[in-house]
Amino acid sequence: MNQDSYREMIRAIQLETLKSLKKLDRICEKYQLQYFAYCGTLLGAIRHEGFVPWDDDLDIGMMREDFEKLCQVPKEEWGDDTILVAPTDDCPIHDKIFGRVYRKNSIIQSKCDIDEWKAPKTGEPFHTSLMCDIYIFDHTSAEKKDNAWKKKKLRRLAALYKPMKYCARTKGQSFKRKLKAVVKNIYGYTARLVNPNPAACISEKYRKIAMGSLDDKYICCYSSRYSYQYRPDEFFPLVRKKFEDMEIWVPKNYDAFLTELYKDYMKLPPEEDRYHIQFIYVNLGNEKTFVIDPILGSLGEQSQK
Repeated sequence: MNQDSYREMIRAIQLETLKSLKKLDRICEKYQLQYFAYCGTLLGAIRHEGFVPWDDDLDIGMMREDFEKLCQVPKEEWGDDTILVAPTDDCPIHDKIFGRVYRKNSIIQSKCDIDEWKAPKTGEPFHTSLMCDIYIFDHTSAEKKDNAWKKKKLRRLAALYKPMKYCARTKGQSFKRKLKAVVKNIYGYTARLVNPNPAACISEKYRKIAMGSLDDKYICCYSSRYSYQYRPDEFFPLVRKKFEDMEIWVPKNYDAFLTELYKDYMKLPPEEDRYHIQFIYVNLGNEKTFVIDPILGSLGEQSQK
């Protein structure tokens, strides 16, 4: 696939994923819940008034109390083509310890999915769907030692989440990576013998530790690689900004937030730093399918048989 075709595919992914954001925005307004653009989506809203051109998903933040209320919203609100998944849900396409909104009929598979993970029962390579990530923010202590301990503990739990649901591949890996994969698989296999949904147990432990602060002077998203602490008044009250053909909520002090994450954020990065997932197969669920690289055992290869 040449670069023009790849850009066309990324744009098609963005427009399909945007439908999930519109539903989230409508539902949050109806049930009086707050969400805000986060990371790449916030950058896109401010710098591009829409998606970062090479971005392939959406990043949203919510306070835990709002996210848990969102999980109680009737499924009918999301319609037949969209699903909200919490980290405690036993969902075969969900592999992260935060929430996501998925386009149900879509299928995406990356090279990483083929190389690293497979289903424990069938051995089929992992794949997922078009997604809107929902990063969960918790109240956190102002004590640096307490927060450092919490971050370390939560990172370890987050690293265990995916091995609870999938098997790590050993074939074709270096000795060090193969050894790590074997350890993960033993741990995951043992956990699945004891509990049919061990990832839910990991998620619940994670939740209790993340919420274990009575201090509300700061908020933090522990599941993000940008696990900085912020004062609530840096985020709230939220403000509306243009994003594609709609408006979305963003943190009040978005300039300081983006500067901390990306420095001179209005400047475009060099071409080589414009990262996106290395897709090998994309089915948008609307009769549009892209086979980028029909690797042996992938969905792309299966579709061409």
